[in-house]
This record gives sequence, C-alpha cells and structure tokens, in this order.
Amino acid sequence: MGAPVTPAVIEMWLLTQFRWVPASEICQRFGVVERSLRATGAKPGLLSHCAISGDSGFKHVRHATTAEWLRCKGRLARHGELSGRRPSWEKHTGQGVLI
Repeated sequence: MGAPVTPAVIEMWLLTQFRWVPASEICQRFGVVERSLRATGAKPGLLSHCAISGDSGFKHVRHATTAEWLRCKGRLARHGELSGRRPSWEKHTGQGVLI
C-alpha cells in the first residue's frame, strides 16, 4: 500500500492541467473520495489551498481567469463560506481584499 496522498501531490499534478478537471477524474487518479477535495466546516479540503471549484470541476488558481475567480467568489459568498472574513481596502484603487 502506497503513502497517503498529500495536497501537495495533487497540486503539482493540477498545475500541469490547464483546464477544468472533473472531481471524478481527480478521485480516480489519486484514490480519494470527492468530499475530501472540499472543505468541511473548519477543516480544509485537499484542494482548498490551491484550486477553485466550479460546475466543471476544479482548476488550479494559477490557471483561473478573472471571470472564473469572480464566479467562484460569488458562489462561496452565497454558501456563507466567506463569513467571518473582513475586507481590507486597497488605498489606491479602493478594491477590497479578504483577509
């Protein structure tokens, strides 16, 4: 039996994928269950630190477009996953950044 899959191993592979990757493909490739990819309460998912999720699966944050980021942010806000975080306002542009 091999070593447990770490978030870093999945992240390195996801970096090579310049597309939306279905959760089923990630699960099959790494032998994990779909629920482990996403955060559960205060426990981060295997991809919480490196990927956004959407209707088509997961995409590494480095490959996400601005529009994809905004859709992901809107979904997280609707689900209450951004609650407890407060914006820090950038002085020159007025843009809010969650801290």
